[in-house]
Amino acid sequence: MQATINQEIQVLVEGRSTQVFIAALLQHLKFPEIEVHDFGGLKDLPRFLRAFAASPGFRQRVRSLGIIRDAEVQGSGPARQSVHDILRSDDLPLLGQTSVPCTSVYILPDDNRPGMLETLCLMSVQTDPAMHCVESYLECLATQQLSIINLEKAKVQAFLASRPKFVAHVGEAANKGYWPWENTAFSALKKFLEELVRR
Repeated sequence: MQATINQEIQVLVEGRSTQVFIAALLQHLKFPEIEVHDFGGLKDLPRFLRAFAASPGFRQRVRSLGIIRDAEVQGSGPARQSVHDILRSDDLPLLGQTSVPCTSVYILPDDNRPGMLETLCLMSVQTDPAMHCVESYLECLATQQLSIINLEKAKVQAFLASRPKFVAHVGEAANKGYWPWENTAFSALKKFLEELVRR
């Protein structure tokens, strides 16, 4: 499926919740010139990029392209390399000094450590009083020998339950203003987005 391209700066993200989250952050930063698309999961990225690069206006209009994905457990190095391998493939020569558009990659949570979008959000609210209750709740579950498959997603859900109106996803929470954008946890991601605009 071809995408509609309206802006010179495009960002591709992993998942709908991340798309909503990044759009909320861009609104906070007052960067209306950045358009955000959800490419699905990593396995979907090659097919999405081929269709995206074939979309009307891509070569003529897009000057800056950012790709954002989660590090997961393997860390930022392998996660970045996986995206670079896709971008360097024969039919997608979108990475390098001569690439048009200029393409760069950001790995959540902070372009360095393992984790995901939820990790980043938790980093931003570590000093929130509700986090003490979140930790106590999870410790209580552990004493009952109740296993949690994804601890960080569970922590986010417990934290969001403490907000005035519960929402289920980090993207929706961003729209509600539940993540403190001025927290230094978001500094690296903000810098990445700012650099896309400055190119």
